[in-house]
Amino acid sequence: MAAFDHFGDMYDVALKPRLLNTLISDYLPTVDHPFSNPSELSKVVSLIKTHSLLSEDVTDSMESKQIKAWKVSVTSWVDRVLLLLSSHSPDKRWAGISLLGVTCEECNSDRFQESYIVWFQKLLTSLQSPEDSHIVRVAACASISDLLARLSGFPKLKKDGSASAVKVVQPVLKMLHDDNSEEVWEAAIHVICTLITSFPFSIQRHYDSVESAIAVKLVSAGCSHDMMKKLAHCLALLPKSKGDEESWSVMLQTILILINDQLNLKFEGLEEDYIRKEFNGLLILPGKQPPPPLGGHVSTKEASGNPTKRSKQSRTSSVSTLMSSCCMLLTNAYQVKVNVPVRLLLVLVERILMVNGALPEMSLPFMTARQQENICSELPVLHMCSLELLTAIIKATGSQLLPHAASIVRLITKYFKTCELPEIRIKVYSVAKILLISMGVGMALCLSKEVVDNAIADLSTIEKKNVGMPNGSNTDVSPAALQPASNRKRKHSSTNGSLQENEAGGVLGVEILKKCRVAPISLRIAALEALEALLTVAGALKSQQWRSKVDSLLITIATDSFREGSSSEEINVFQKKDPAATATDLQLAALRALLASFLSASRPPYLSQGLELFRRGKQQTGTKLAEFCAHAMLTLEVLIHPRALPLVDYVPPNNDTFRETQFSYRDEYVSRNNNTQFGFPQAEPPGSRENQFTDYLANGDDEMGRLWTENTKETKESSEVATPLPSSANIQERSEMLPESATCADVEMRTADNDSETTFKSDHPGESVAQFQEPVPSQTSNATVIDIRRVVRDSTLPHNEANDLDLASKSKSPVQTSDTNLVQQFAVKKFGDSVDDEYEPFPEIVDGDPDSDSGSE
Repeated sequence: MAAFDHFGDMYDVALKPRLLNTLISDYLPTVDHPFSNPSELSKVVSLIKTHSLLSEDVTDSMESKQIKAWKVSVTSWVDRVLLLLSSHSPDKRWAGISLLGVTCEECNSDRFQESYIVWFQKLLTSLQSPEDSHIVRVAACASISDLLARLSGFPKLKKDGSASAVKVVQPVLKMLHDDNSEEVWEAAIHVICTLITSFPFSIQRHYDSVESAIAVKLVSAGCSHDMMKKLAHCLALLPKSKGDEESWSVMLQTILILINDQLNLKFEGLEEDYIRKEFNGLLILPGKQPPPPLGGHVSTKEASGNPTKRSKQSRTSSVSTLMSSCCMLLTNAYQVKVNVPVRLLLVLVERILMVNGALPEMSLPFMTARQQENICSELPVLHMCSLELLTAIIKATGSQLLPHAASIVRLITKYFKTCELPEIRIKVYSVAKILLISMGVGMALCLSKEVVDNAIADLSTIEKKNVGMPNGSNTDVSPAALQPASNRKRKHSSTNGSLQENEAGGVLGVEILKKCRVAPISLRIAALEALEALLTVAGALKSQQWRSKVDSLLITIATDSFREGSSSEEINVFQKKDPAATATDLQLAALRALLASFLSASRPPYLSQGLELFRRGKQQTGTKLAEFCAHAMLTLEVLIHPRALPLVDYVPPNNDTFRETQFSYRDEYVSRNNNTQFGFPQAEPPGSRENQFTDYLANGDDEMGRLWTENTKETKESSEVATPLPSSANIQERSEMLPESATCADVEMRTADNDSETTFKSDHPGESVAQFQEPVPSQTSNATVIDIRRVVRDSTLPHNEANDLDLASKSKSPVQTSDTNLVQQFAVKKFGDSVDDEYEPFPEIVDGDPDSDSGSE
């Protein structure tokens, strides 16, 4: 029975044809039956895409019966869709056209190549039919765009695709000219953009017509903001249809000429004459003819006709749209290399940013207050567009912007001092951030002061809070005074509890005025991101005076962000669709900047407080904050637990060559470090230990290798000649003559018998045993040698090793060799111990830099 013909699970291939047949029978109407619920069409499309019902993805494991059933179901689907498309009912035609576009996207390659010609003719007929309603024509534009986009993915069908794409251009241009619906215009623009990107050569013979149709809409300024953005995007893509440098340059120049005409009318009497003349001189170079106006005679007639209507309509929308098109021209990928007129574009940016609505004295009699009011109301949008253009210039040119870096720095520095609107300041911070990252430390040296001063001003203006940086003008507080006293010495108790101790007064305990304006959260986030970029690029420059201010400010902002509650949503004036900034976003931005501060400093002054903040943020499981704090803790692991090769305390004194010394150091290092997690030595390939120590000597201390070479050479020379032991008086005299720096000198021990020779061996580190061919017992000599060993021992060896030598000297007759003296030299060179270490095992901790030469006495 079919009702109980079950399948395996939701991944079983048998489900696909059955589910597709159910959709056809239950949701798709027929010619005789009306469309019961058009809203259910979205459910049909969702099920088709989720389960890939039209893919016909055949594998070797599938049975032929299943393959045949699936193919029959897809064929039934296509037949029903084409039947709906041929219906006279508008809603059924709309459903059939829409589902045919989905079919073009979801069907397999073989079925598409077999059927795309028939499908294209059906859609083109609907596109050319003037009787169809707007909704049907919009659906036809969307489906034909899907078909052409899919067709461009088949290289063998490029020629046929270009021939088919040419047939679409004229109907689409007619839709742009005749219809008055923005939905139809938007659909037509979408088709043109698809033609330019998929089949660019189909637009070449209609290039001027397409440019004119777009220019009419742009200049008229009668469209919505979203529609104007789509028109600007299509205009920026248009040079791709030709694909040469001249088309790109001419398009950019014609747009700039139109912008110049609009600004001349808008800024009359508000700007300086010199900058207008400079822009005009760069726009059309002497001896060259200007290009034809944008859109030809049609756009010129539209721009010049009906001046009364044009004066009532705002020219700001057209200027901002044209500048947006310039930004897209700069940032979109292009087939060939082009020359960007950077100087011309920078002058345009400066020309707009320097106009703030103030009237010169000579313009006061010629401009009414209402005119000034209208201009000032439009200036923020123009300034935002200018900053967008500056951002596009930086992204397009990159390091090639270096010859113009001084002009950009001067412009940003000057504009930072005048702009006050939060949205504009956010954009300026964004431009500074991109500049710092793209141009590196050189730009950071020029912009650091402006970025830091403005960021401190925006981040310190917090209402009814005590923060760690003074407000506004009092930013020059000494960092030493702000730093907690517990951090001024190396060996003291941890400062992890400082967050709880300073809850009332902030981490740094500096109180500011309580009546301050509240900077929006989005502005504070932009300031923190700019500081993060500055620290990333130039944080390692220790000589910068702003570093201490930034460090103390960031730890304060990060600490306060954990005490702030949820923030009310902000309304973005210029981009209302963007998500509003919240206190969580501010907290994340503060911690990002704090992490950059820690990683760029050799000794972060507030590392313990920052680690506590990251630990607390990590506990908020399932949030972006917890994810970042976990990443920050991992990144800071190198600062918390630095991993380095341990220093070797001593070497067995039985080595008479530098080669043997290397093996001794190798064995010492391996015995301490090359163990498994259970304490057993690790198996190593032959020669690996020697290579480890060789690399350690090569990278660690060249002075040590030189000392070993010199002293082992002396050891060889002294071992070749028999030497007598001196008398007790001479030994006593020599021990008295030893200076405090005796650890750096070689102490030679000689035997009393000139004919006897000594052989040195050692079974334990730090202990020497003398074996004589003819032992000469001498109590006086032994006592004197022990005294000398005590002097050497007290000055070179640790306290516990000195005790071991006392026990060894009671039972044996040690003789101090040049190898042991070499250990003394290495110990002094490497550790700087003094003779008085036995009496002062813990040196006094003093204030100062632990790495400086005078840090320990």
